[in-house]
Amino acid sequence: MNFIPVTEVKRKLHQIGPLKGFKVVFRKKSGEIRTIFGSLDVFKGNEDFKSAVPVLEESTGQFRSFKIDSVLEITVC
Repeated sequence: MNFIPVTEVKRKLHQIGPLKGFKVVFRKKSGEIRTIFGSLDVFKGNEDFKSAVPVLEESTGQFRSFKIDSVLEITVC
């Protein structure tokens, strides 16, 4: 599985926007593949996503994050 280019991930995240559910599949630093179902927090204006993106995980209600350059799949739920 190939990583999605950072510019494409940023475009998708801006398209999804805050408080809308989405699924992200990414490779952790350890090599483990992880899936998060969650939503973005409210952000101001046209914020540029840095290296890690915080996500409010649906199942736990806690924030998790993923590195923007490690995304394998991102889809709206």
